[in-house]
Amino acid sequence: MRRELSQTTGRIAGACYLAIFVAGEISSVLVPNIGLLNNIDAATIDHIVSHQTAFWAGYPFFLLVVVFRLMLMLLFYELFKPVNKNLSLLAVYFNIVATTMQAIMAISLLAPLVLLSGGHDLNAFTPDQLQTLAVAAMKLYTPIYTIALAFFGCYDLLIGSLTFKSTFIARPIGVLMGIAGLGWLTFFIPPMATHLFPYNLAAGLIGEGAIILWLLVKSVNAQKWGSGSYENASLFKIVAMKKEAQAKVMHCLRCGRMKAFDEQSEPDVVAKCYSSALHEPFHLFLCLPLCVVPLV
Repeated sequence: MRRELSQTTGRIAGACYLAIFVAGEISSVLVPNIGLLNNIDAATIDHIVSHQTAFWAGYPFFLLVVVFRLMLMLLFYELFKPVNKNLSLLAVYFNIVATTMQAIMAISLLAPLVLLSGGHDLNAFTPDQLQTLAVAAMKLYTPIYTIALAFFGCYDLLIGSLTFKSTFIARPIGVLMGIAGLGWLTFFIPPMATHLFPYNLAAGLIGEGAIILWLLVKSVNAQKWGSGSYENASLFKIVAMKKEAQAKVMHCLRCGRMKAFDEQSEPDVVAKCYSSALHEPFHLFLCLPLCVVPLV
């Protein structure tokens, strides 16, 4: 029963992911000139103030993007928790930060309406000063958007890694999600992101589009989900090698973590770290030279 629910969860996750893109497109149509690389200026402010009906029609879709992001975060956590609970939880944290940035973006869009509404509290400012304040507040929209995309890059990179390590979603989907994450990560350095645009955008759309289609069409492999077949690839799973009541475990001098034996090895054979760079890249490069010290 639980495995059948995993397929339903996968399709709901795909639908939520698709809804994020649909809501985002609708909001960009109803509230134009606030895209990633659009130059927000006085004309943008004037358009929002003079077309308030269209603005308020599109504004709920900004908020729906946040709602669907939170739903997707929960669904992905449930899907990938059997693969690696810690990485799934770390992905949740990155998504919370990025989604919070998106909520702040939605708040920044209200600045022109608040500052140019003509309220009594603002009578101390001249119209030109209020216009300048509105433009300055709106200009925060783009850097907040950039920060959100950078943290979404971390999230997509982790989801790509979890997808690749799992057996219930095709590994090429994980590779594409990893590439998408790398594309969004370029926004940690905005000049680099601008230089690489639109290639980083294309990488993100292709990777995220691939996992959306996969989840909607095929969902997850219910037989393999939760089977634990992918757990053997975890670097930090401790495998006790017992022979006549004796056991030896390998220890990494640098990170202090226990390493797994090859289950077919004899206890007196020096075990080696069998991680791949795609599974545990940081440990592989930092600790691999010191991963073969036996403890008696």
